[in-house]
Amino acid sequence: MKSEVAEKYNNFRDGVEIVNIEIRKLSLNKTGNPEEKGYKTLIFGFKNESSRYEKISTSLLGVFQDMIFTIFEMKEKDEKTKKSIFDLKVTFYLLFKTKEKIDDEIFDLFVKNDIPVKIHPYFREVVSNMLMRAGLPAITIPIYENT
Repeated sequence: MKSEVAEKYNNFRDGVEIVNIEIRKLSLNKTGNPEEKGYKTLIFGFKNESSRYEKISTSLLGVFQDMIFTIFEMKEKDEKTKKSIFDLKVTFYLLFKTKEKIDDEIFDLFVKNDIPVKIHPYFREVVSNMLMRAGLPAITIPIYENT
């Protein structure tokens, strides 16, 4: 990170306070139960899909964060048989008070370094809850580690 950008980013981070986190959109697609078809291996994955922001005022920033969680099943660890049996897509909306202005360069750093840490506990809870509601065993996804 260039020193000028780093300083600008650190000033932005120091002046940010989270006000609210809410779910704006949630979709779930369950295509079956793993035990119905004799599948032996389940794999799950999750990712931050996309992020965007809106400047609400000089001191309020809204961030939309799309997250995806998927469970795949495979027969005997055979990649050719890998298919999705559960997809969960969640759009979170995070509202922040800010002291500094944001631009696309700072937002990219903020999304990479800060948003995952703030949103991950909420995403973990939604995943666990939606799996149970879909009749699947709850999976607790690991704690987020910023690497």
